[in-house]
Amino acid sequence: MWPRHRIDVGAGEAVRALARCALPGGRSGEDSIRRLAGTGAIPCRSLRSGFHLLLTELALAPGDEVLFSAITHPDMPRIAALHGLRPVPVDLERTTLAPAAAVLERALGPRTRMIVVAHLFGGLVDLAPLRTLADRAGILLVDDHAQALADPADLGPGLADVSLYSFGMIKTATALGGGVIVARDRALAERLGRRHRSWPLQARRQYARRAAVALALVVVQNRRVYGAVAATARAARSDLDGLLGRLVRGFPPGDDAALMTALEKRPAPPLVATMAARLQRWPTARLGRRSRVGARLDAALAPAALPGRQAVRRTHWLYPVTPTNPAALVAALRSGGFDASRSTTSIAALPAPAERPDLDPEVARSLLERVVFVPVYPELDDATVQRLAALLTAHAVVPESGHAPAHLAR
Repeated sequence: MWPRHRIDVGAGEAVRALARCALPGGRSGEDSIRRLAGTGAIPCRSLRSGFHLLLTELALAPGDEVLFSAITHPDMPRIAALHGLRPVPVDLERTTLAPAAAVLERALGPRTRMIVVAHLFGGLVDLAPLRTLADRAGILLVDDHAQALADPADLGPGLADVSLYSFGMIKTATALGGGVIVARDRALAERLGRRHRSWPLQARRQYARRAAVALALVVVQNRRVYGAVAATARAARSDLDGLLGRLVRGFPPGDDAALMTALEKRPAPPLVATMAARLQRWPTARLGRRSRVGARLDAALAPAALPGRQAVRRTHWLYPVTPTNPAALVAALRSGGFDASRSTTSIAALPAPAERPDLDPEVARSLLERVVFVPVYPELDDATVQRLAALLTAHAVVPESGHAPAHLAR
């Protein structure tokens, strides 16, 4: 069975990450990262650590509002709330997955201080109109590249005031953890750097555990091994999604105090060295093959089945489709040897504040209720891609009206 997602690391890279934990040094990796991303770049323990660093340094007033793309990692609004801030969702344009302009105008208020735009599923949002709006409103524009890093050249200050990048366990060119924060304003970058240097260092053993988990996952994602594990989990009525989620999760899910303590750490030297190594040996050819596989599937499907199909750039880090009958598609894919999934703990729809029902993120909720994530990665050969396309064509065609065609409605 083809796993629903492959971690973007080989056994050799995982072993090298583990070996670095036993070696002294590693801080020189910071210089390599700054040569790519600019002198204001700060390697962090995670993207979320970088966001916590930003909010700590800005020290916004309690009750100030932070607007978020309505689909985001649930820890991002959670961190904002733990800083005393008010997270507010901005619903999305389905075709681009960008914040909807009309909703954004309605969400802006006198206490809005920041908007955090997530680039979703490997696609890029056009930041130009958001830059114009942020300047007019006098708010900070932050973009979250957790799902969209496609090239080392993407690192660095762009149109956003602050950009956040992730090298977490399931991300492109993973370093098995880590992130980078880049601020356009030099004074803010210097302040962030000073505060970050005051944080304690992450223990090497914590990163060593992550590397050991990654090495185990490299073995498990072998098609035969994964198929046996998935079949055993289903026979035992075990929660395979939950198990995999716990293995790749970097921070505690429920304990707010534990989360804040974990976030407020500088990355261990071997983690910084691994981030630098992954950037220097970027898997350009492999990612090109992934994009070509995604493009072949795009050509086989009706546009309405593909959320974000008009994004500025689509790298197919994830491949979401929205079929008429998600359960039927998942069953068909699994019968055909593809372990598709309807759930993920890494994204969620942010609910509107109780007193702002007009900001209910209807598009985001609807998308996540129906979405199926399909295995798309370079290891799929041409015959497999063709077979996958046939399964998707039979089950994932949704016309723009939202009504199923007669042959699918039966």
